[in-house]
Amino acid sequence: MVGVATIILGSVMGWQPSNGVPLYMSEADVRSTIEGAWELFGTCEALIEEGSSPPPHTVSFVIGRDGVVTGAGLTSPEGSVSEYSSCLVQQLSEIAFPNHWENPIALRYVFTWGAQGLIRYPRVPLPERLSLPLGLGFFGVSTEALFDLLFEGGAANDSIE
Repeated sequence: MVGVATIILGSVMGWQPSNGVPLYMSEADVRSTIEGAWELFGTCEALIEEGSSPPPHTVSFVIGRDGVVTGAGLTSPEGSVSEYSSCLVQQLSEIAFPNHWENPIALRYVFTWGAQGLIRYPRVPLPERLSLPLGLGFFGVSTEALFDLLFEGGAANDSIE
């Protein structure tokens, strides 16, 4: 609610949040943050038996506005709770993501095992942003147009997916 009030107040007063917090978190932000903390998953790799190859593990999690991960849990494979899968969930929970003004984001990350160990997932799809939190989509206002209106056409393409 605070973020929405800030956006509305910003549009009336003509200013952008000064703390440098982006309006939205991009797929590249999520991917680079996970890859920047990739060494955390080394402890999980150590739990795999020599010569075995676990199936891909999907971990679902939520990134709050403050960048803190909540609600992390194994999504697939179902019923495959092991030390390895618990380690993946735990390590992902400890990563600090960038702050953003958007509502909490629910995501999935796939951990795939390859010949050299864990493989970085090439894509972290974000949920589609088809509607605006204020219901302005009803009036035909796109997210990009709202950003341009609020922030004087700043770098909308850099911040909006």
